[in-house]
Amino acid sequence: MRPYTAPHRPTDVHKLAAMMDVLRRGLHLPPIVVSGDQAFCGSHRIAAYEQASRLRDRLDEAWELVPQSIPALTLSDEDYESACEYLGVEYLTEVRDCNEVAQAIYETTTDAAIRSAMEDQR
Repeated sequence: MRPYTAPHRPTDVHKLAAMMDVLRRGLHLPPIVVSGDQAFCGSHRIAAYEQASRLRDRLDEAWELVPQSIPALTLSDEDYESACEYLGVEYLTEVRDCNEVAQAIYETTTDAAIRSAMEDQR
């Protein structure tokens, strides 16, 4: 499983548990939005996939349907630059508030798939 740097540590144990249940049933979570290894949303999704993957790798049959990789959408250079301009920074990683970054990406992208993946971050 490709490691991504999450925007923050997961904080909601109920949200994480619900996502783990989705994965255990062989379903998918919405994709995360990334640039390289940096994720701009999906801290709980990343944690859920990583935990479920560890369980799958231990040959726990209840987790055998967990995908081998985290679904991810790559932010285009144009969308990255637009979000930076929106925030008045050179790099999105300069902004400490991940909600601000998510909002900037959501507001500036024209990519429907990325907007959909960021919808719950607004």
